Amino acid sequence: MMEKNRGYWRVDNEYYTNKVLAIIAAQHRNLEPEDITFHYNEDSWNQLDWSVEPNESLQELYVQRAQQLRDKYETLILRFSGGADSYNILKTFVDNNIKLDVVTMNEYHAPGTTSSVNTTNVEKKLLAKPLLDQVISQGAKFEVITNDFSSTFSAVGDDPTWIFDIDAPRFTCIDISACRALTTPEFSKWDSPTTGVILGIDKPKVWFKEGKICYFSMPDHLHTMQTPVNKMVPEPFYWTVDMPKIVVKQCHAVKNYWRNHLAELGDLVDVVEITGKPRLVPLIYPNCFGELDPLAKKLPYWDHDVINSKFRNGNGFAPRGWGWDWQAHKSPYFKTWQAGIDLADRIIERKFKNADSIWENGLKVIRTKPRWLGK
Repeated sequence: MMEKNRGYWRVDNEYYTNKVLAIIAAQHRNLEPEDITFHYNEDSWNQLDWSVEPNESLQELYVQRAQQLRDKYETLILRFSGGADSYNILKTFVDNNIKLDVVTMNEYHAPGTTSSVNTTNVEKKLLAKPLLDQVISQGAKFEVITNDFSSTFSAVGDDPTWIFDIDAPRFTCIDISACRALTTPEFSKWDSPTTGVILGIDKPKVWFKEGKICYFSMPDHLHTMQTPVNKMVPEPFYWTVDMPKIVVKQCHAVKNYWRNHLAELGDLVDVVEITGKPRLVPLIYPNCFGELDPLAKKLPYWDHDVINSKFRNGNGFAPRGWGWDWQAHKSPYFKTWQAGIDLADRIIERKFKNADSIWENGLKVIRTKPRWLGK
């Protein structure tokens, strides 16, 4: 039985938790990229009629999910980035007097220093910390931990064959390390199955295609932070097997707006993904941002995109995406990381890549099957 809230690749009748291994299996069978499928929470999500909008409001579902997690765990830790997803979770707990025990923010530090220009650190300074200070000043009570998760990059070790062991479909530094952030010493006292780690993953992937709206449950690179690496239990707040109505309701919130504003998307040739924070955030987090026009060019988190574009190199699918700036920190594991990607480049055929080299634009994205949301 497949583990809940984990992604799996399938080749013929075999399942893999590592994309490289799935691709190698497909190559051995002379298969094409489309012969590899990606699966996530299908036993639960298949039971729902995605074309029927849940009766509950988004806020009702968010509160139910928060209480569900509170009832399930002795300790709740929220991983807080300062982005809209985790801020909505924080506000759901705080505004409804549902207790959070710990809110944590991760930073990466250069060896021998206490700070860096790494994207995650800038986010904490300009977004996350001011937001936490605000809710604490209003009476919220929880422990705040800012931890340096630099050491977790050691997961690649000194052998480039880490690519076969670590679930990191984009090969990025952040994919390797982020899921391990709570293995640092500050959290050892909570390392137990009675601790739930709440993750703000992710916004609904709603597509317009051939006169219909389809929801692609997830691309295969967005589940890595949910990888279990210790006794704590990763708990995606939104994309969860335990309350699938949340993502269905979010999809309908997006669909209900855009089916009346399709002309604003421009010329539709085949497929258009509804994306971008100015369009999505006010629709799916109405209690935090509902007063804003979905097409507004300013949001409380607009600076978040500015930060990302300034400090991030490459794109979201290449190894030079999140974490590339760690090169400046001269991590002892950086060359091993590079060697692993070079190894993948040699053994993976061109048809499974987006460009001649993985370094240029990563591997081809594989998505779960589309779910029709109705006209």
